[in-house]
Amino acid sequence: MASTKKNTSLDQPIEFEARGHVYHITPFREDDIPALHKILAQEVVSDRLIRVPKPYTLEMAAEWITTRIASNSALLSIPTVEERKLALFSQARPIPHEAIRSSSGQYIGCVSLTPPGGEDIIELGYYLHPDYHGKGIMVPAAKAVLKWAKEEFGIGKVFSTADRMNPQSAAVIDRVSRETSIADVQKGEMILTWPVEKKVAGREVNSISTIWTWSI
Repeated sequence: MASTKKNTSLDQPIEFEARGHVYHITPFREDDIPALHKILAQEVVSDRLIRVPKPYTLEMAAEWITTRIASNSALLSIPTVEERKLALFSQARPIPHEAIRSSSGQYIGCVSLTPPGGEDIIELGYYLHPDYHGKGIMVPAAKAVLKWAKEEFGIGKVFSTADRMNPQSAAVIDRVSRETSIADVQKGEMILTWPVEKKVAGREVNSISTIWTWSI
């Protein structure tokens, strides 16, 4: 059963290291709007994210972050783990801490945990600014936020997907699931229908993706 103890650390950043560099995961801030737009307006990022509109405008970034800030404020004010978990799943809200920051505080990407609705499971999603690709950031970031979410929101089951045309993402999920699971990792396949404006060489509109499901 999830703990009912009160928590006093929800406003603190999640810290992790990647190849000798320190990064943090925090809730989104209003001043992240330009950086969010800059990242998601790049095709190399947005064409790999099925739910992100294309083109992605500054107004979209502003609306999205404003909504996130309001949702986060409500969740972080809930005093116990059990109550936070109930609110998270009943209202299908994302975990508040999802903005990845460099040691200088710059917003460089996102690692999100979002309930799909109707099930006691959470979806892991992520992206990074292209300048930070290949720096070994996402695996420790995902592991850190999953550990935090288990402790602070009572999260116990996770799933994530990767398109067959994105082997780098598949490698991340494969490693994160193996290193955080407390039981066997389940793998399967599903078909995702991509918007026609999101074109990746070799990927069909109806494309096969791998899905990982595991307990933490």
